[in-house]
Amino acid sequence: MPKVDIEALLDPKYRVGELTLLVDGDIYAHQAAFVTDGRMYSVGPSLFKYKKDAENYCSAKGIDPKEVTIRYDPEPFRHASGTLKAIINNIQLSMQHKSDSFVMRYYLTPKNIFRSEILPHYKWNRLGVDEVIRRCDGDEEMARNILRMKPETFEKNKGIPPRVPEHLSKLKEFLLKRYDAVRKELYEADDLIGIAAHELELLGKPYAIVSIDKDLDCIPGVHYNTNKDEVYNVTEDEARHNFYYQCLLGDSTDNIPGVPKVGKGKAAKILDGMLGSSDREYYEKVLEAWTNALGDEGVEGLHASAKCLWILKDSVSPTLEDKIWKPPIEK
Repeated sequence: MPKVDIEALLDPKYRVGELTLLVDGDIYAHQAAFVTDGRMYSVGPSLFKYKKDAENYCSAKGIDPKEVTIRYDPEPFRHASGTLKAIINNIQLSMQHKSDSFVMRYYLTPKNIFRSEILPHYKWNRLGVDEVIRRCDGDEEMARNILRMKPETFEKNKGIPPRVPEHLSKLKEFLLKRYDAVRKELYEADDLIGIAAHELELLGKPYAIVSIDKDLDCIPGVHYNTNKDEVYNVTEDEARHNFYYQCLLGDSTDNIPGVPKVGKGKAAKILDGMLGSSDREYYEKVLEAWTNALGDEGVEGLHASAKCLWILKDSVSPTLEDKIWKPPIEK
């Protein structure tokens, strides 16, 4: 995809067809659930909205900061749904200042997703330490390695159940019923957005991806970051670069491994000067980093991580298997 004239895309006088906003419903449902989850920090009977205030109180009173605990008192669901509607209304209002004609489509992630079959520990970091230990049949060393935690962090998080915001599930159902959101078994919201973007591109129809998640920058096209109120374009070359950069880093949020001891700075250095290169050239460069770190195991490691990091963007191939990333090896 070449550089897009964003002004022309947003202005209905210059474009063909109605602009479609592809909205990451997961992100905004989570935002609404989080802010209405009633999270408070307590020191005895005293409650604080922010942890820093609770720690300052402890300091002033000579209390050990370890006495700060977290409490939850979720607001009613009507507050959560109202918050989500307000978020959506704000997106609409912001876009109306940029384009006076558009439609919005919302996408959600189901419980069962194909990546769990590729990477058995996919998103296990969201389960909590105790659940991962249980799934490892009590083997704490295995659990710690899967979570890639330092021993002290692992011990600190024992006995702490993961917190899922009270109204998250109901808010997603609200999006399905009230806003006709799309959810499809095995496909995450990112994949559905990538496939929809590809379909609209083939039809010659304009679209913009609406989210705050930088992972979606692996999809070419126009993006709208609602936190920054920023509209920007991602070319095919930039999307490819972003994907292989992610293959070096992995994704700690989803428990996807990257190359050991490679952080953002080193990953950027490895790919320095690569923008505009072919898939094959990127693949060989990234594979070299993986095998240098892990030997022959690096090949399998890269392939598993890449398949999980790859956002599906193929709206033509008939099966899920056909859409999943495959190494660009010449025949």
